[in-house]
Amino acid sequence: MFGERAGRFAAETAMVIPERPIPPIPDDISRNEIGDSSTSFGPLFEELQVLMWEKVGLFRTEEKLTAALKRIREMRTKDLPAMGSDRDGAFTLGLQEWHDLRAALLTAEAVTVCALNRTESRGAHQREDWPETDTAYAKNQIVRLKQGAVETDWMPLVRQRETAQ
Repeated sequence: MFGERAGRFAAETAMVIPERPIPPIPDDISRNEIGDSSTSFGPLFEELQVLMWEKVGLFRTEEKLTAALKRIREMRTKDLPAMGSDRDGAFTLGLQEWHDLRAALLTAEAVTVCALNRTESRGAHQREDWPETDTAYAKNQIVRLKQGAVETDWMPLVRQRETAQ
């Protein structure tokens, strides 16, 4: 039922959103300048998993979210560019790992920023420092990547009438 409603809403929304040009492919998609440091995928990815579980997991606070966001951004700006990779052969696993980690870091940053923005508890989003639900936050967050930076905005909640079964 919810999938059908989500699909219908997405289709209706797509019909009224002005058409935008497709953005160019980022330069780093075909990047060759992967770092030569001893920084590698496994330890960074594991650190991100632990960080997300411990600081952005089930019970959140501003302090934990802020610390997580600081480290996630540091991983994106310092550790990821320094990550070493093999460059030989038609299939370079290191390049794939670099893109996987970049995607995971962008997702982690988006989740963490949205959690910081929502100073209430609602559904699966539980803030220990904001335990109550606030009707002012009965809205959706929109996340965009603009020139490499995660941006958020708010969108009104669309309520649909219940139909008789």
